[in-house]
Amino acid sequence: MQRLILKSFQSPGDILMLTAAVRDLHRSHARKFQTDVRTSCDDLWTNNPFLTPLKEDDSDVESIDMHYPLIHQANQLPYHFIHGYRRYLEDRLSLRIEPSRFSGDIHLSDAEKSSELTVAGLKEKPFWLIFAGGKYDFTAKWWDPQNYQAVVDHFAGRIQFVQCGSADHWHPRLNGVIDLVGKTSLREVVRLTYWSQGVVCPVTFAMHLAAAVEAPKGRPRNRACVVVAGGREPPQWEAYPHHQFISTNGALSCCSDGGCWKSRCQQVDDGDSKDRHVCEQPVELRRGLSIPRCMHMITPEDVIRRIELYFDGGALQYLSDGGENTVVPPASRNGDCSKSHGDGNSDSTVEQTTEHRIAFYHGLGDAAYFARLIPMYRKRGHRLAVECTPDKRFIFEAAGASSLPEKGATAVHQWAYPPDHAPRAEHGNFWRGSKMGHNLSEAPLPNIGDKGTLWEEFVSTHVDIASALPTAAKDTAHEWLGRLQKPIVLFHQKGNTAQRRKSLPNAVASKFYESFLDQCDGTLILMDWDQRVPRLASHRIRHLSDLGKCTTEIMFAMMLEADLTVGVDSGPLHAANLARVPAMGIWMPQHYPSTYTLPRANQLNVVLSDGTEQWNRYKRIPWRIVEHSGNSFEGEKLTQFVAGMLDQPRYIPEDKAADVQMCQFVDDFCRCRGTSSLAHYWDRNRSFDVLLREMRSRFDKPTVVETGTIRAEEDWAGAGFFTYLMGTYLHHRGGRLHSVDIGAANCEFARTWTQVFGDTVSVSCEDSLQFLHRFSEPIHVLYVDSLDTTEPNHAVHALKEVQAVEAHLRPDALIVFDDSPWHAGATIGKGAEAVPWLLNRGWKIIYAGYQVIMSRTA
Repeated sequence: MQRLILKSFQSPGDILMLTAAVRDLHRSHARKFQTDVRTSCDDLWTNNPFLTPLKEDDSDVESIDMHYPLIHQANQLPYHFIHGYRRYLEDRLSLRIEPSRFSGDIHLSDAEKSSELTVAGLKEKPFWLIFAGGKYDFTAKWWDPQNYQAVVDHFAGRIQFVQCGSADHWHPRLNGVIDLVGKTSLREVVRLTYWSQGVVCPVTFAMHLAAAVEAPKGRPRNRACVVVAGGREPPQWEAYPHHQFISTNGALSCCSDGGCWKSRCQQVDDGDSKDRHVCEQPVELRRGLSIPRCMHMITPEDVIRRIELYFDGGALQYLSDGGENTVVPPASRNGDCSKSHGDGNSDSTVEQTTEHRIAFYHGLGDAAYFARLIPMYRKRGHRLAVECTPDKRFIFEAAGASSLPEKGATAVHQWAYPPDHAPRAEHGNFWRGSKMGHNLSEAPLPNIGDKGTLWEEFVSTHVDIASALPTAAKDTAHEWLGRLQKPIVLFHQKGNTAQRRKSLPNAVASKFYESFLDQCDGTLILMDWDQRVPRLASHRIRHLSDLGKCTTEIMFAMMLEADLTVGVDSGPLHAANLARVPAMGIWMPQHYPSTYTLPRANQLNVVLSDGTEQWNRYKRIPWRIVEHSGNSFEGEKLTQFVAGMLDQPRYIPEDKAADVQMCQFVDDFCRCRGTSSLAHYWDRNRSFDVLLREMRSRFDKPTVVETGTIRAEEDWAGAGFFTYLMGTYLHHRGGRLHSVDIGAANCEFARTWTQVFGDTVSVSCEDSLQFLHRFSEPIHVLYVDSLDTTEPNHAVHALKEVQAVEAHLRPDALIVFDDSPWHAGATIGKGAEAVPWLLNRGWKIIYAGYQVIMSRTA
């Protein structure tokens, strides 16, 4: 009997094809071989009956590095990927291996197939998996995420989509799906596939898994799968007979003879040979995002029709048709951070050949941000081993690095400051002036690309701290916090380095304690390891020493259980950023968020208005910055921000920090601070509150049209600064703002100020009536603010604007007229003609002050 160990450390899709070769070897030559494997994806071999544990150092064991050279003839020969490893093994063993099944070979246990665990939100309903992204180094496989969203939206109420993918890869979040991106192990993806009706994906591991995993009893034998393929690979190499494989091969010159096999749409400058295989016909969807033309040619309607075929033919039934109702999703992860997750494309898909042995002896905050670099290097083929203090080892190990003993490193990382510590007063280029941005691609680690190009990837990189925490730490935190009144707020007020500059004065902290007891429910825990903070005798104010000895692991576990972490510029605040839990930073003078922390959802950053105005206008949106008036903090005002983070969101439920910032824009910035000849009091703070609340309750991804754009800096209390205000709201909630103005200077000003929102805001320079007559999209909100009230015929002009788009206003649309107060028994200003005209047509006023808001339904 011949004994073999087969080796391959390619991507999960490749390893899945290797499972087929092992199966076919044993079915063709039963009892002639004993086989074991060494691969990058152990979870794909679980329960495999064809494997026998073997030792590589046994003299009668032959190790074979597996390859599939058949791929180099894929454009010329009628072979599928499944033949690649099998043909190579035939040549190595000099025997014939008959293919036995057109799929990979996955084996689920009875327990896996009978488990009754569910993912919240599925509620026993049939579902489809959707993989709407891919690896950063294979951008030629990407499709426009807006197209994926259009597919999801089309089947709303009829198909429940579950989005999967690795947190280390590019997976733009979709609305209307159950979001499991970064939340599943590789084996859990196998189980999800087992229970799924179908799969939507590009050419990736998921399509091979859809064919390889059996279906539950009572379901169609072959699982539905729609593949957005484009022209990179020839169909015969990738497609399965029962899949809908959408190919554009032959439609373009670059893939007329089969697949082009290009890897990227632009160079990444990471030293990888893929940079020499760049798409010949890239299409720029928006700044920073290009996809191949062959993928761009595929429309959402193409994918929708292919999905519908499975239902039209009777293979499947929609949810509303009363179809199958037994759905058993996977169990949650069990703390094994070595497993791959998401779509199965683990870090081991990159051949790990380079190890960097780095000493990193810095504080907890710096360690948290350095840890986020590790996955970026791993997926580019670099292995990191880190020498550090014992309390930080688990952080770096969770990120994918190994640990070194003392003096085991060959280089020391200085984690240096940028040359200019001051934030840059400029729109965009957010990495400039950032300590973390400065350390991208810095020695002693190799250069993996331009800092500006890497910035967004760095900001979005996730380290799975929760899964890496020891069970004992999580149990301790649960026991400590379980007996305290909720909500729980962790409060860290004293820095370790630069204590005088970073720390909150004791008098301010004491006043904060008192204000917290007065304004907030729950318990405040003073995260003070060194007995440096004032105390207050209250059951709801607890010192860390009241609970027990707190290690770094327990601190992270407490953060994951608590409702909010509040801290100065020191380790716990930055650890909360790494753990992605709700947080609020208090930034003393000489310390500024954009220099020392990364922007993220659910982290509010409070700065003193004096001395920061020149930066806030540029940095406030990404960093969710709010302003505390004056040049010193007050405990009562800090409590107001904490209360906002603990309250239910008013406008932006997806991001508490963005919601608190939006509340400051509306309640404070837009509050009247002047008078005019038209009206004594401008109450836009109240009308904007009504408008945004109505929009949240009525619309998903609304289209907003504004006539007359912003034209003066920070003109909140004067003209309302609506373009910026609405851009902020839509930036977080989805949707689009179209602003039109006839003044070229105004338009240029607005474009500069709103570029932080990307393609959420567009500004057109032309006459508003001409623009509105051409506008053909359904409109959710029309904001009328073009001609100043000092201009003749401003009211008539506003009426004409309404009439120009009346046919495109949705049944539940809102119309807002700025500068339209009530005087002498009638609306005056811009709405003087349009408001009564609309009232006569069945519209109703839902708010009237300095602005008028109207709706067809109250």
